[in-house]
Amino acid sequence: MFKKNKTIIIVSLLILASILIIGVMSATKKPTSISNREEQTPATSTQPSQSPQSQKILHRNKQALIADIKKEGEKKYKTYTLFEGDTEKFIEAYQDHAVGGGVDYRLTPPEQIEDYGRGGVLLMEKADSGPKLLWNSIFNMREMPRRIEVRDINNDGIKAILSYWNTGKFDSELWIFSYSQTEKTFHLISPLFEYAINGEKSIVKLDKIKKENLTFKKIDGLYSLFGAQDVQVKDLDNDQIEEVTIIELDDYRQDSPNEAEYPHTKNTKIYKWDSQKQEYYLWKEEKIGEEKSEP
Repeated sequence: MFKKNKTIIIVSLLILASILIIGVMSATKKPTSISNREEQTPATSTQPSQSPQSQKILHRNKQALIADIKKEGEKKYKTYTLFEGDTEKFIEAYQDHAVGGGVDYRLTPPEQIEDYGRGGVLLMEKADSGPKLLWNSIFNMREMPRRIEVRDINNDGIKAILSYWNTGKFDSELWIFSYSQTEKTFHLISPLFEYAINGEKSIVKLDKIKKENLTFKKIDGLYSLFGAQDVQVKDLDNDQIEEVTIIELDDYRQDSPNEAEYPHTKNTKIYKWDSQKQEYYLWKEEKIGEEKSEP
């Protein structure tokens, strides 16, 4: 009997010892696993995902773009020289007023004429103290900036700014600015129009437009004449001066799901640069296609 009880006691002690050993092992492993999780959490949360600050935002507002150019400089933005001996410049497009929501800027026009448009182009100069803003456009560029080109298009030795903007799926606008070395600023050289009371387009002479006479309402009513389904700039007659070709859709097929994709009359207009008058004029015009006959 004594031997039997002794065996039971020994077995019980062994079981108790096993339980204690397992408990101690669990207790020692638990802090280790917590510690591992704490060490792994930052590594997991800092995987190389690009934040908005590390990407170039194409359609930012003006103030954010200015701040980013001052911060990032040529690490992110391309620089241009406009003429021989010129200092390097940053030239970028911006969009100041969101499309499809937010505050209606037409009801709350800005204080400064430089901020009137929905978007524009700005120019900043590289300097030892950092990039500084020299100029930005004041005209009402629309929707989204598509691209900027900087090159000499009229063979005068100075690069112009060609600013392309989208006004819809099938509409593009081109605004051309030329730099004046004497006035140290840019001037719009692409022609403008405004809608007359009866809805007709009225051409606006650029030499009649003075910054001090432009009101918010006036700027909001001016449109680029170089606006159409497609706008192209290239030298067509090999005279070293580039022409502007615009392709307009005069009418659309009414029987198609998407009218603008199936035009049956196109109007092509080619504008040539007059070096003496310093302006564009209509050089050639051609209509392609016929009106759809009535059944």
